[in-house]
Formats: sequence, structure tokens, C-alpha cells
Amino acid sequence: AASPQGSSAAVVEVDAAATSGFLSEDPEQYVLQFGYSSASGSRRPHLSLQVEGHEEEDGHTLYLISCSLQRPIGLIGTKFAATAWLCPKRLVALRDALHGVVKLSLGAAAYEANFAEAPFARHGGVPGTTARLRAWLAALASCVNEGATGAHVVAAVLRFFEAPVPEDAGAIAQQASSAASQAAAVPCQVCAQPVGSDSQDGQHCRRCLALRADAVTSARVRDLRERRFQASAPALGEGLSVDAGAGGVGDEWPTPRDWN
Repeated sequence: AASPQGSSAAVVEVDAAATSGFLSEDPEQYVLQFGYSSASGSRRPHLSLQVEGHEEEDGHTLYLISCSLQRPIGLIGTKFAATAWLCPKRLVALRDALHGVVKLSLGAAAYEANFAEAPFARHGGVPGTTARLRAWLAALASCVNEGATGAHVVAAVLRFFEAPVPEDAGAIAQQASSAASQAAAVPCQVCAQPVGSDSQDGQHCRRCLALRADAVTSARVRDLRERRFQASAPALGEGLSVDAGAGGVGDEWPTPRDWN
């Protein structure tokens, strides 16, 4: 495997056979090996996905995806600060086995909110395909890094790109699992209920996080629709707009009454 330019990360030769045994593993257990924990909060690993170019093989175009995974600060087993690898993929595989899974898992509204500015590549490998793939993969990496996806999507992404499982995966998983257990009893900052082991930030329970995520997604969709309306109808006059609802994409959290 080739090293991404400018990277000081350890480069690992990708071996599909080495990762095939994990395909039937539970997603949450699988991602723990890389340091993804529901209690990790801002200490989530940092994923990078970049298209380095493309090459032809047996009449097919392979897009060369440069992948890297940065371990969170403080995680044990820091033999390398990051692991980098190169993973060639065909456009049909990227569309069917990755794009389709992500879109279905997020749902229409959340997908539009996160990928509206980065549409997926068109069929047929037409001009502009590489640029579209770069933008879409960057948006996907941002979703994973920001915790906008569940463990099943993170696992699907890592498996699709054949991420090498760390040699000290057992120790990493044990530490991440222990951190999640300790955080489970922490009271939610909004409703005071235990945050649980499936909290994404270790400070809020799953239900309050879901309520806020729904509100933020709705605000983003309203904002996108209003901007599209303004762009498509400039002749209707200045000041004309679609009602975007009260507030925008802010940091408001639900109140305890939202439980009812």
C-alpha cells in the first residue's frame, strides 16, 4: 500500500482476508477496537477519507482512497499516532455498498442536512466524478468524526475501507468499554436521567440527544430550502423568503417537559 503524501502516520498493508472475520461481529464491539466509545465524547478517533486519484484495471476505473485514522489523545496503545492506508474502490461499490448504506441509515432528512452541499457522483464516471467523490467522502468523514452516525454506520465505513484492526485492539476495546461503563451513571445535564452507556458525548442521555438532533436537522433543512428558494426566485423581489420557523441552527437543548 502507498502512503498518503505528507503523512507521518504508520502505513499498513491492507489485507482483506484479515478483516473478513469481523464482518459478522456486533458493530459496537467492532468499533470499540478502534477506540470508538459512547463515552469518549471529544476524544473520538479522527477519520480522514481523500481521493488521491484513479487508475484503470481490467477495463474498470479504480478510485484510490487515501484513508487515515487518528487515535484520540490519551488512548492507550499509542504505538503510532495514526494509521494510514490506501484502498482502491470502484464507483459501483462506493455507490451500492457505502452510499446506499449511509443514506438508508441516516434517513432522508438527516442525509439531506449533512450531504446537501456534497451530492454523490453521477452514474457512468462522467467528468467531475473525482471532485464529487472528494466532497462526498469529506462530508462522510465529518459525520463520523462529529458523532452524527451510529456505531453501525461507523462499522460499515471502516469495514468497507478495510481498516486494519490495531494489534492492541483488545486493550483499546477494554479501555473504551470501561470508560463507557463509568459514564453510564452520570446524570444527563438536561433531564437528570442517567446518560447510559450509549450516550454520544457522555453528558446527555440518548433521548435528549435525539430531540436536539431532530431540532437541528429540521433547522438545517429549513435553512437549505430557504436558500434554494432565494436562489431560484431572485426576480420576486428582495426580502421575500420562506418562513424558516423560529430560530435557526443553534445550541438549544430540550427541556424536561419535552419528555411528555
